Amino acid sequence: MNNDTFIRELQKAEKSINNYAIQLTNNKEEARELIQETVVRAFCRRDCFADDSNFTAWMLTIMHNIFLNSLRRKHRYTLKQIAEYDTCTTAAHEDVYSSIDVHEAIGAVRRLAKSLNQPLLLCIRGYNYNEIAERLNISTGMVRNRIHTARVILRKMLEEEGR
Repeated sequence: MNNDTFIRELQKAEKSINNYAIQLTNNKEEARELIQETVVRAFCRRDCFADDSNFTAWMLTIMHNIFLNSLRRKHRYTLKQIAEYDTCTTAAHEDVYSSIDVHEAIGAVRRLAKSLNQPLLLCIRGYNYNEIAERLNISTGMVRNRIHTARVILRKMLEEEGR
């Protein structure tokens, strides 16, 4: 994608990008910073954009990932925040995450098989999927799969415990 096309597509997506940034951050200043970082990252990787793809969806995905990574890096998150912004989480599971404390969560994670809790713990500590894959000497796809599986099992464990 050339520079002019990128700018035209960005202008078309501007309203959606602004709305989503506000929705994620609940803060105009943080939203502005998130938008800036998203635009810079997308611009630097504009050659990776598939021409037959939805530009707005691509931008919102980049923004979503930047936001989640910033939560992880700052260690300001709780399980409820991660669950709230996890695309796999539904509103039905929100009560599960809001009613547990850190000790219960750590205990549940420790009960997972080592192959599942290692990638999940690294993800929580702020490592991205590529870094986790390299560290554990497995593919990025396997990392994604194990983290997803760990989250599903944790949800079930916590629901079964009546949380």
